[in-house]
Amino acid sequence: MSAISLGSVGVIGAFFERLHASQGASWINDLALRIDSTQEIETIKWLGQVAPMRQWIGGRQPRAFRDNGFTIQNLKFESSIRVELDEIRRDKTAQVMARINELADRAASHPASLISTLIANGASGLCYDGQYFFDTDHTEGENTTSQSNSIVFDISDGGAGGTPTNPTNTTMNRAILAGISAMMAFKDDQNEPCNEFLTDFLVMAPPSLQAQAMAATASAVLDQGQTNLIVAQNSFRVRPVVNPRLTAWTDKVAVFGLNGTQKPFINQVEVDTTLSAKAEGSDFEHDNDAHEYGAKRVGNAAYGDWKKACLVTLQA
Repeated sequence: MSAISLGSVGVIGAFFERLHASQGASWINDLALRIDSTQEIETIKWLGQVAPMRQWIGGRQPRAFRDNGFTIQNLKFESSIRVELDEIRRDKTAQVMARINELADRAASHPASLISTLIANGASGLCYDGQYFFDTDHTEGENTTSQSNSIVFDISDGGAGGTPTNPTNTTMNRAILAGISAMMAFKDDQNEPCNEFLTDFLVMAPPSLQAQAMAATASAVLDQGQTNLIVAQNSFRVRPVVNPRLTAWTDKVAVFGLNGTQKPFINQVEVDTTLSAKAEGSDFEHDNDAHEYGAKRVGNAAYGDWKKACLVTLQA
């Protein structure tokens, strides 16, 4: 349908219909905890874990939450398009509505852009515990033993051929399983296992490792004839996601746990996506013989629970 037949009200409706459809297809809700904000800067209290059950002797022993605080500043983002009235009137191939749909896609992908930047910089970006998000020496609370959510998978030792930048499907399969195994061993600030109920995982790969990541998580039989344990068992599920924003990655993938109340990232929203228009009857239309549509969003993203993530770097 053309923009001229819809009018600005119909265009705005079509924008939000496209926006909601695009958001539904995103991985953001799987990896990011949404926090609704009411001010420019929010102080987030990372409270730690509830104490484990103990034998009741002498009376209850309530424990206060640990208090790791950090702040997230909301930022304002926009994307706007201008359409000449002649373009709208002459449009016979719905190109104007295609641009409106692209504007909706840009708005829908914005949280993914923010969080992809966090993922790409995870080895140098600070988490709530003062360590890098992907790091080899996380400690917190009563757990004083260093824990690593940035592991190296040696393909010459535990793999099955290929190179770090072009591994076999079998090697990728084993690397993903190594990341899952590392996450299952993590302990929380009470020195208790924190991922024992993980059953659902997401593997994020760069485009250059797309084929291997997909085959490693979906093919019943791997390239060297081995049974794919990820597919064969029924105890957990692994979903591959190819992130085109991680082109700098050539020899690594990230594994994320999807179960539980905490998530590896935070998607803070002060103002959800809006669309404003200078259209029919406006002074802008009169002065410029054009319409303008502008999308706006206020929010930001931050690192969340490092224990729900593991970076796996392949090396020979």
